[in-house]
Amino acid sequence: YQRRVRVVLVINPTLQYAAYEQLKIRLLPRSKAPPSTLRVFAIASMAKIFATLCTYPVQVMQTRLRRSKTSAAQVIFGMIDKGFFAAYTGLRTKLLQTVAMSAFQMAMYERIVHATLAVLLHRKLSAQSS
Repeated sequence: YQRRVRVVLVINPTLQYAAYEQLKIRLLPRSKAPPSTLRVFAIASMAKIFATLCTYPVQVMQTRLRRSKTSAAQVIFGMIDKGFFAAYTGLRTKLLQTVAMSAFQMAMYERIVHATLAVLLHRKLSAQSS
C-alpha cells in the first residue's frame, strides 16, 4: 500500500506544472516579452494550491498510516468516519509552507528560460550575420 501512496504523491509536481502551463496560456497575453514576476508568482501560486488540494488527503493518510499501529483499511475508514474535511486537517500550514516557495521557484524558472532564449537567439542572429 505504501508504494501506491508514494506514486500518488509524485503526481503533485506533475499536476502543478500542468496547471501552471494551462493557467499561463489562459491568463498571460501572448508576447515575446517575459511575463511580469508578479503575474508568474500569482499563476504559480494558483497552480500549487490546485495540486496540493488534489494530493493533500493522500499525504494526510500516509502520515496517519505511519503513526498508526492499525491497518490501512482502519485508517481510511477512520478518516471517512470523521468526514470529508478531516482529510484536509493542517492544509493551511501546508499551503503556507509550499506555495510561496513554489511560486518563487517558477518565477525564477521563467526568468532563466527567457534569459537563455535571449542568449541563444542572440547567438543565432550573430552567426547568421557573420
